[in-house]
Amino acid sequence: MKNNLLKNDIQTHKKIVSIYGLGNVGGSIAAVWLRSGAKVIGVDVSKKLLHNIKIGKSHKKEPFVSETFTKNFSSGNFTLSDDGIEASKNSHVKIISVPVGLIGKKVDLNIVKTVGKILV
Repeated sequence: MKNNLLKNDIQTHKKIVSIYGLGNVGGSIAAVWLRSGAKVIGVDVSKKLLHNIKIGKSHKKEPFVSETFTKNFSSGNFTLSDDGIEASKNSHVKIISVPVGLIGKKVDLNIVKTVGKILV
């Protein structure tokens, strides 16, 4: 029953989803949420990527992502931001999809930790 309530709240925009990181993985995740009827705030530190999304020229390797972004950007269901704190304040569901690197043979979680700090 709770799942149906959450699904309804997301599809009626009572709950807003924010996606942190709009690269190949995060962009695809955002597109799936948009296609399911969610209102999404896309967050990324790359001003170039945010600009390319706005003009409909992003995610050329991922089928239909740019088209989904353009359609939902025009309708107001998709907004973009480089301000993670503001996006966190304005959303209810947060999804982190940022790069995890390697330093030598150790996993580097610095980017994940940085995003996590603004969600608190």
